[in-house]
Amino acid sequence: MGLLGSANEQRDVIFVDLRGTGGSNKLVCPQPIDPALQVEALRSCMADLDGDPRAYTTAWAMDDVDDVRAALSYDQINLYGGSYGTAAAQIYILRHGEHVRTAALDGATLLEVPILERWPITSQKALELVFDRCKADATCHSAFPNLRQEFTEVLARLDRAPVTMPINNPVSGQPFVLTAEVFKTSIHGALASTSTAVLVPRYIHLVYTEDWNRLAAFLAPFLNTESSGPTWQIMNLTILCYEDWAKMRPAEIAETSAGSYLKYDDVRALTVPEDICAEMPRPRPEALYGPLTNSSVPVLFFNGEADPQDPPENVADANQRYPNSLILIAPGQAHGFTGIPCRDSIVADFIEHGLVDGLSTQCLEQVALPTFEK
Repeated sequence: MGLLGSANEQRDVIFVDLRGTGGSNKLVCPQPIDPALQVEALRSCMADLDGDPRAYTTAWAMDDVDDVRAALSYDQINLYGGSYGTAAAQIYILRHGEHVRTAALDGATLLEVPILERWPITSQKALELVFDRCKADATCHSAFPNLRQEFTEVLARLDRAPVTMPINNPVSGQPFVLTAEVFKTSIHGALASTSTAVLVPRYIHLVYTEDWNRLAAFLAPFLNTESSGPTWQIMNLTILCYEDWAKMRPAEIAETSAGSYLKYDDVRALTVPEDICAEMPRPRPEALYGPLTNSSVPVLFFNGEADPQDPPENVADANQRYPNSLILIAPGQAHGFTGIPCRDSIVADFIEHGLVDGLSTQCLEQVALPTFEK
């Protein structure tokens, strides 16, 4: 069963669709491809929603999860969360910590660390790690000996003029246009997974050499092919627009983006544009998670060394918030790991014993990283 397979041999694994998602009164609105049409489309859609967007917050969703726990007659549960799920798990601990036996958090940032405001600096660090790893790899360095210079030149070119590609967007049917924003946000997206980060050098080089036909073939498998088109998930919008862990203050992002390829507008493009947030009603204070407190719950953090979104430094002070915690850093791994069997065994051992002490974690050092694509 993947990551929790070993743990599932001895324990139940319970999945809960959070309010506003899946089978729990799913709230979505169509997202037009043309940015000029998005605000009016969202406004029109929300007028007919079967639910109040202000109620779709992480705090109240975690209260729902606790209702599920109580209905199933579990006194204590073991939490597992990945990416956004690590924020959700921390908020569950904050509100219902007495019912948490352990928490394993995969790709985490502490709630007090403004993760999105740090994306420019953390993504730049991840990119530098790819550059360094390529330089140290004989095959990659031979194929792309001037990678940093090529990246800088590509950004300058795309800032001057976008490129119309010989490939159509499968949703719009219109030619795909490579802009500086699309290039930068796609680089960040590639860095987020260990398996796609190794494609970054070739991607940069194809754009640099203006080999548009090969670039079109390279990009084709990654283009969204959903015929229904993109949608806004209302709970996601409410969370990103109003929860404190996801705050995006322009001044702070401007400071962290100095020296980074990502800027404030890029972070907004990767998350939620300001004009969309302006349409979302603000939740009542009681629907948000409030002041943070410390917890004695045993917490196991997995963070990839090359994660552009939730790097190890985002949990560096975890012992102050969670004194019974352990941070495991996976060498060379990004936000999306490889080496699932290794993590599976560590998580199963952690859940079995309920302690961060004495875990066998040597396998993290032995997980082979994917090779660069020439």
